[in-house]
Formats: sequence, structure tokens, C-alpha cells
Amino acid sequence: MSNYRRDDTEVLRVANEIKRYLGAHPDGVDTAEGITKWWLPRQRLEESAFLVRQALDYLVAESLVERKASRSGDHLYFRVKPSRKNEQ
Repeated sequence: MSNYRRDDTEVLRVANEIKRYLGAHPDGVDTAEGITKWWLPRQRLEESAFLVRQALDYLVAESLVERKASRSGDHLYFRVKPSRKNEQ
């Protein structure tokens, strides 16, 4: 994760919060903005979108989250299905 500009500890903290949310809501799908506003606990509402995007990039690189472009051009993020994760 050396290519991340913010403290890697912060990125991993947010990545872990996203993983916990997806564990509780395995069918969750949202944009980075939506994840920032709705998925993270109330006290995390002020979390920067930049840090959330870094955490999402990390989770995509780790094959834990998948990213797809929506019709609007925003990216949607969702948990990798167990069968797809085993294929990688």
C-alpha cells in the first residue's frame, strides 16, 4: 500500500469499517459518496471521500470488493461473491 498518500493505518481503518458493513449487509451496493454518507457509522460522516476511495481501492486490490461503473459514470462497490473470490 505504499502508493497511498495518507497514513496507511487510516486507510486500513476505513477499509475494515467497510468490510464490517459488508459482512452485516452482504448485498450492499453504493458509490464512494454513498458509502461515506450512509455505510460508515454516524461519527464517520465527516470522513473524507478521498480516504474512503483509497480504502475502496485497497479492498478492490485485495479482491474483497468489486467495482463497476454505473450508467451515470460513478463507480458502484460491492462485496465479491464467495464463488468469484475463489476463482481469483
